[in-house]
Amino acid sequence: MIVALPLLSVLSALIGCGPGEPDWAVHHLSVTPDRDGITGTQTWEFFSKMWAKNRSEKSYICSRAQLVS
Repeated sequence: MIVALPLLSVLSALIGCGPGEPDWAVHHLSVTPDRDGITGTQTWEFFSKMWAKNRSEKSYICSRAQLVS
């Protein structure tokens, strides 16, 4: 799933992504059922404006991961 969020620069500042303001984010989610519900991870990758044109790794800014349980 590819998501363009207008507030990515604010989100980036809040999560400490580093230099550059992201214009694009890609969300990855992986969950597995277990005895107590589900477990897994969700990861957001943030990219600069140039990513829309070339999908190049040079446009990568940072990632943030979170455990799901």
